[in-house]
Amino acid sequence: MNLPRFALTHRAVVLAFLGVFLAVGVFNFSTMPRREDPEITIRDALVLTRWPGASAQRVDELITDPLEEVLAQVAEIDKMRSKSMTGISVIQLTAEDRIKNTDQVWDDVLAKVESVQVKLPPGAEYSLVNSDFGDVYEIVFALHQVPLEGDTGIGHPYTPRELERFAERIEDELQLIAAVGKVDFWGVQQEQIYIEVDSADWARLALTPQALSDIFTARNIVDPGGELDTERARYAINTTGEFSSVAQIEDLIVDRRYQEPASSLTRVTLPTLAHQPALVIGVSMKGGKNVVGLSRAVDDTLAGLAATWLPPDIRLTRVNDLPRQVETRITDFQFNLLQGVLIVLGVALLAMGWRPALIMATAVPLSMIAAFAVVRLFGVEL
Repeated sequence: MNLPRFALTHRAVVLAFLGVFLAVGVFNFSTMPRREDPEITIRDALVLTRWPGASAQRVDELITDPLEEVLAQVAEIDKMRSKSMTGISVIQLTAEDRIKNTDQVWDDVLAKVESVQVKLPPGAEYSLVNSDFGDVYEIVFALHQVPLEGDTGIGHPYTPRELERFAERIEDELQLIAAVGKVDFWGVQQEQIYIEVDSADWARLALTPQALSDIFTARNIVDPGGELDTERARYAINTTGEFSSVAQIEDLIVDRRYQEPASSLTRVTLPTLAHQPALVIGVSMKGGKNVVGLSRAVDDTLAGLAATWLPPDIRLTRVNDLPRQVETRITDFQFNLLQGVLIVLGVALLAMGWRPALIMATAVPLSMIAAFAVVRLFGVEL
């Protein structure tokens, strides 16, 4: 079949096919997934189990071996390598190359690991399955406090716990976006209260650290009180002994012989920070989504929070912005393509006339647009 002759004798058919390819190509180009780097399937995971103080041999016998026995039952695991060291067991798992979606494999691994936890020796920590090696956070924010408008400094600094509450609410709202795969935040300060006692008071009261700990534990009751069943309803009983403020700790009677509260024998202090606290929030995108659309949805969500809930002195500053980089590269590509077409058109126009120049100048962009109509079928992303 002579394609040039067919194209010349069936112009309507050729133009119809060209119109369809152009329409589908333009549509695919504007809607196809976009991301900074291609999505790579990571087929490795680690199972980490800590047992502080145990020798490498005991870790191997009592932790690594039982875990290997149940993990060997996962059919999709291709390789399993383990290393037992003093205080920790490390098992590296590799899924088979034929596995495209590893989430189900790691779910099976997690179920097997959980089934053996009751058999681990006392003192061993809960096993951790880490399969998040390939996660990329397209957007990273710094959550921090700034002075109010018109102020020269921060009047009331937020505590690390207050910043953590802000981050938790932001995380809940961002998780509702369809394109968001995961939201994490880092930099959380562990809440701590220091109780210090002078050595003279230790000797006078014959008080030991363990005895002081027992006194506070006996007062700080956090266990459930059970349930009360009646003919009409079932009532939950809650205990009221849990500490809810530092003042309650200071008022606790440490020595009943002298009715001395903790405030007269101990110093209850909170850790101080020599810098302005801040948290980092990372937003990861689901596979097959548009990173530029993700950025717009995140901006809209945060704008709504700022207008309705977040205090005016809380800022979210982008410290990593992959959507902006992707959009810049695509814009540069379009501009470079236009420059190339104009250069080809100008040179061909001077050398060959307007009709050959027009054909040469339109061949490249038309071919590329038609290619976009096909490449999406193969899972290609921008």
